[in-house]
Amino acid sequence: MRTNEERIRLIHERTAEIRKEQKNRRRQLRTAVCMAACLLLVVGIGINLHPNPAWPEEVQAVAGAISDFGKPPRRAELAAAVLNHFEDVYALLDEGKEPELLEQYRERLCCIGRPVTVISPAGRYEADCVGLDENAHLLVKTADGQVNALSSGEISIRL
Repeated sequence: MRTNEERIRLIHERTAEIRKEQKNRRRQLRTAVCMAACLLLVVGIGINLHPNPAWPEEVQAVAGAISDFGKPPRRAELAAAVLNHFEDVYALLDEGKEPELLEQYRERLCCIGRPVTVISPAGRYEADCVGLDENAHLLVKTADGQVNALSSGEISIRL
C-alpha cells in the first residue's frame, strides 16, 4: 500500500509527463500550421452591411456600408454570393488564366488615375495610382516621380 507522500509524488511525476507531452504536441501543431501556411492562402475581407454608430468619427467619415446604396441583402445571401464569386475567380487561376483575371481586376479598380494616400509601415504619403504590375501589386507614383509597387498596406481614396 502506498503512502500519501508516494501518491502525491506519483501525481506530480505524471503531471510533469503530461505537460511534456502537451508541449511536444503544441510544438508539432505549430510546425504543421507553419508547413500548411506555405501551402494555403487565407483570404479575408470586411463588408459593412450597416454603418456602426460605435465607429470613431474618423472612420465614420470614410467608411461605407451596403445599406448606403439601398436595402442590404441577408447575411447568408451575401456570404453565398461572395463565395460563389470567389469560386469563379479561383477557377480562372486554376485554369492558368491569370492574365484574364488581372485584366478583369484592372478594369474594376476605381483608384487608377486618381490621387491616393498610401498608408504603410514605412509611413503615410500622397501619390497617384498609375496601375497594376504583373503580380497585381498596385503601382503608385510619388511626387518625385518614383513608382512603388504596393503588395500590402492600405490606400485611401476620395471618390
